[in-house]
Amino acid sequence: YEMLRVTGVQTCALPISTVLTGVTSITFNETLDSAQTENNDLTVRSAATVFNDRVGKSSPFDELILSDATGGATGTSTVNTDEVHAATINADHPVLIDSSTTLTGTTQVDFASTVNSVNGDNRNLTIDSPDTLFHGDVGALENIGVLITDAAGTTTIDTAAVSVSTSATFNDAVVIAVTAGAGGTTTISGPTVTFNNTLDSEAGEANHLTVNAVTTSFNGSIGDATGATEFGTITTDFTAGDVTTFDTGVLNAANVDLNDPVIIGQNIVITATADIDFAMTVNSSTGEKSNLVIVSPSTRFNGTVGVTDSLGLLDTDAVGTTFINTDTVTTVISDFRDAVVIETDTTINGETS
Repeated sequence: YEMLRVTGVQTCALPISTVLTGVTSITFNETLDSAQTENNDLTVRSAATVFNDRVGKSSPFDELILSDATGGATGTSTVNTDEVHAATINADHPVLIDSSTTLTGTTQVDFASTVNSVNGDNRNLTIDSPDTLFHGDVGALENIGVLITDAAGTTTIDTAAVSVSTSATFNDAVVIAVTAGAGGTTTISGPTVTFNNTLDSEAGEANHLTVNAVTTSFNGSIGDATGATEFGTITTDFTAGDVTTFDTGVLNAANVDLNDPVIIGQNIVITATADIDFAMTVNSSTGEKSNLVIVSPSTRFNGTVGVTDSLGLLDTDAVGTTFINTDTVTTVISDFRDAVVIETDTTINGETS
């Protein structure tokens, strides 16, 4: 078809696996389902595909594939509905979110290209799937409002940028796997960015992650403790009012560059093969007196430590040097086992030092 529009009916139920091709556009204005109990496949090929009502809500598709008229990556698919259901959702060309929506893929949701909100809308996107993959930038042209992934499975971020206008919450495990290969960089930007599960680089790639957020929360281990999935560099930015909270026990990277204030929510070991740099303050969560153990050949404290809420144990390993470029360090116990360089007038307070 040059242009196909499905409208004016209560629902469209496809009795067999189907390929629909529209050179110019394909628009679904009513609900779209597989025939009951059949879980058929649907491939939609068009320069401009639009879903204006629920897809697969009553009877999900097995595989939903979206592409341009030739099966390629040009054109767009616009999701203007609150629910899309299939076992596998493969978007081979750019996706536009025109209504806050939940995409449910019981096997996989795979974005081969970009994902953006429709201009000026900042729509929300929730993904429920055990295997979510982003291969194109998210929100780079028009931010997603709220981005949420469910707690089961893994989200793989194989792109340079994820940008939201309100918050990004990753409830499942996250793997940073930039296609540039080893040492690729992903930047996640938004007012609030939360990782509620493990966070790793693709094994053997040592990719870099930068988080630009007012409130950043790491609630799962970062980089495998064996070093197989450690990051190249973990970086947080600094804007007045920013804070990063580590409520996890493990962080592994070659370089750790924390430019905003840090709160230690539980006992943590931070391991860096090159450098750890705290540009701002470091404190425990209120009343916790959490321990901070550092394993690194070079550690720098450029802001006060434990002034607002004292650390329990501050421990540095025996190899390398710790640079103290701040006026106050307050802990229950400070155990500096490496060389220490005092770069400014400093008072170190503790029950044991």
